Amino acid sequence: MGLMAIAAILMIDGSSDWQLAGHFVIFGLSFGAVLPLRAMVMSEWFSGSGYGRTMGAQWAVASVI
Repeated sequence: MGLMAIAAILMIDGSSDWQLAGHFVIFGLSFGAVLPLRAMVMSEWFSGSGYGRTMGAQWAVASVI
């Protein structure tokens, strides 16, 4: 999560090419590492069809936005 914050800081200024490249690399790697953890946490709260329904609804909203 700290790396994602650093990536956000790089993007906020974003006045140089190296800042944008750094943002994409750091954010991509850290988000890719954190995303599977989200599924594990959600599976602790919901199980079976409730898990699929909840995750499906969240991703449907995320894909529209």
